Amino acid sequence: MSAVLLGMGNALVDFAAEVMPNLPFDAEIKQNKGGFFHTSEEEFEAMEQELAKSMTIKRSCGGSVANSLKAFAKLGGKARFIGRIGDDELGAYFADGLRESGVEPILSIAKGEKSGCSIVWVDENGEKTICAKRRAAKAFKESLFRWRELPKCDWMLIEAYWLDANAWAVVKVIKAAVAAGVKVAFTLSDPKIVEDFRLRIKTILALADVVFGNEAEFAALGRGLKTRLAVKTLGGKGVETCYNGRVVQYAAPKVGKIVSTTGAGDAFAGGFLFEYMQNGNISRAVACGQKCAAEVLQSAESHL
Repeated sequence: MSAVLLGMGNALVDFAAEVMPNLPFDAEIKQNKGGFFHTSEEEFEAMEQELAKSMTIKRSCGGSVANSLKAFAKLGGKARFIGRIGDDELGAYFADGLRESGVEPILSIAKGEKSGCSIVWVDENGEKTICAKRRAAKAFKESLFRWRELPKCDWMLIEAYWLDANAWAVVKVIKAAVAAGVKVAFTLSDPKIVEDFRLRIKTILALADVVFGNEAEFAALGRGLKTRLAVKTLGGKGVETCYNGRVVQYAAPKVGKIVSTTGAGDAFAGGFLFEYMQNGNISRAVACGQKCAAEVLQSAESHL
């Protein structure tokens, strides 16, 4: 029987579009290039109106963990996703998108709320800048967790993004998973999230079997990292792993024209976990993750 990966995270519908000239929020995009910026709900709705003018808009079922699970499922793995959506068309689209990708949706529906979405602005070099409103996806109370799912999975993947508004529930779920013999993978998500929840994250990493992050995210974490396996993506410089204190560097494979960096790290995590869950071989897991990331980098889609 194949191992099952259960993911927990923000249920978001991604809208990707090329950066257009004279955008009202051009300064925010340039200032946060390659990262994230925040707006009010009113400003976000104005951004949605600008997005509607784009001729290159692409919509997809997204969010960090969902993207990782889609890569995992495409490789042949069994994946389930726990999250929260609104009772609207976007929520239905998200659920259908998971099913079409081979991921089983386990979703709580928030009556009267809008589903979360993110707008991904991509520049001429394929660099992404993201603004999101998580809406219904944000608040996930401990009571909404499907505890009966724990015995059905072998691994869990959780994103640090979910700590915002859900920190207590996330830590309790992780502790319950570890107690049930479920292995835990955790992704650092974003430097700002790491800074805001540094102490909570360090507690989580002491329980986690694998932690994923890029250079900026690990730098924000600072010293004192204690986890079995740390996997640091270095962009064009490759990947660095640290397993029980032993550091190994892996060169980056050659990649063709980069269309968009959106979702590449998520695909890497999904590919890495697919291989690592099968045999525990770190080198093969890195190679599988890099192959998945390369495919996404050369595609306008945010997932495999």
